[in-house]
Amino acid sequence: MVEEKEDEVKIIKQIFLIIEENIPDDCRELVIRKLRDKLLRDIKELGVKETIRKWLAEDSEEDGEVTLVY
Repeated sequence: MVEEKEDEVKIIKQIFLIIEENIPDDCRELVIRKLRDKLLRDIKELGVKETIRKWLAEDSEEDGEVTLVY
């Protein structure tokens, strides 16, 4: 249980890094803040796995299974 939570924290940090590295400089702070707030709200309501599933489903038409690889 503790190890799973630690892995989820690592995944969340990775997601934040990806977001930060891919946002244009001209709107960086505003976009990062909005995405971070949305991501944290979804994680609080749905949990990490369901949040990832939701965000992936928004980008694709497929409703597949999400596998987290550590």
